[in-house]
Amino acid sequence: MRKEDVLTAVRRLSHKGGRPLKMGAALKYVKENVFTAASGSRYKQNVPQVLVVLSSGPSSDSVDLPVASLKENNVTILTIGTKNSDHKEMGKISHAPSYALSVSEMAELPHLQEQVVAAMREEKMKNEISKTEVIVERKPTGKDVVFLLDGSEDTRSAFRAMRDFVQTVVETLSVDDNKDRVSVVQYSRDPAVQFYLNTYTTKGEILDTVRGLSHKGGRPLNTGAALQYLRDNVFTASAGSRRQEGVPQVLVLLSGGRSFDRVNEPASALKQMGVQTFAIGSRRSDREELQTISHDPSNALFVSEFTDYPNVQQQLQSSMEAVVTDVTAESPTGPVDTAKKDIVFLLDGSDGTRRGFPAMRDFVERAVEKLNVEQNNDRVSVVQYSRDPAVQFYLNTYATKEDIVDSVRGLKHRGGTPLNTGALSKWQWLTSIQ
Repeated sequence: MRKEDVLTAVRRLSHKGGRPLKMGAALKYVKENVFTAASGSRYKQNVPQVLVVLSSGPSSDSVDLPVASLKENNVTILTIGTKNSDHKEMGKISHAPSYALSVSEMAELPHLQEQVVAAMREEKMKNEISKTEVIVERKPTGKDVVFLLDGSEDTRSAFRAMRDFVQTVVETLSVDDNKDRVSVVQYSRDPAVQFYLNTYTTKGEILDTVRGLSHKGGRPLNTGAALQYLRDNVFTASAGSRRQEGVPQVLVLLSGGRSFDRVNEPASALKQMGVQTFAIGSRRSDREELQTISHDPSNALFVSEFTDYPNVQQQLQSSMEAVVTDVTAESPTGPVDTAKKDIVFLLDGSDGTRRGFPAMRDFVERAVEKLNVEQNNDRVSVVQYSRDPAVQFYLNTYATKEDIVDSVRGLKHRGGTPLNTGALSKWQWLTSIQ
């Protein structure tokens, strides 16, 4: 209970040793055994809970579920990694991008002391402010949830597992009090609506219908056409969508293979509407394709077999609970934060710029060096195009200037003809770069 005792105990620490590095298991252990009232945690008294993770390598197990569980319990996580750490993993663990710090070697940790202390003070201030706020009873915001199921021939043996997974997720929703609404669409060559968002008003009716679903069958798998169909026919007021009332729109895609048609444009159109898409694929799925479809690349989940769906259920549920309204408006309202900028570089990658591409790349690098990327102030995206555009990285792909500069230095010339600058408005890239 005294600072002197704590310091003495820290000085006596000896190195544990051993392999491999299981950060996921460690985070789970901390949540279940340390951040508890029995171990001295005062979370029930609204005392801020802070976890500082020091790591010098990538984890050998998954960190997703334990991190989601800690954040759900309002534990603020700061991470400090070295050059050998998986920086994307450390960013995922952290409370926010600015809470993911790094050093070249552990010997440089003293240089970060002020940043860590400042972050802890910030959490304390947030807590003090929250104590002074008037407590207002807030009813949970409902969601409109659409399940899009791959009903092609490749999922015939797996359809029971897909159906069971939908039932399990629906069990967690608040349907009976009209907070949550559910729709199910099955597709292969063409989509087929099993029921709309306004078809059923009770959880029992939805579960009964889901249990009775039969496999659609058919080839090929046209995911792009199915996404477009949802935009035009399911996420609409006439089909029960409450998007215009500000109710969050959620799409859960279960896919067992690669699409035969293009998914980029319909996926971008859904994102522009504010639909939060979670994609779950199997080992036969195209990882990059599902990450493109998802609202955020981290919303693309994967299982080895369809029977492994329960392994990602908690992660999906935690992510869905965190969904907030994200409906795109024609123009921003309220005061504009001039301290922050979202900057997109659109580079001519056609055959005519092959010799000049290194100079273009250097120009972008120098411009980025002058931006304030850290603390989530400025964000940067790069798109290269000729006949068609190709996103090199999105506005939310990188959270540090170093990562952006490294990616820019590694850009390769795209090539191709003709140069279709005007076609970019059709692709709506600026609204899809999330």
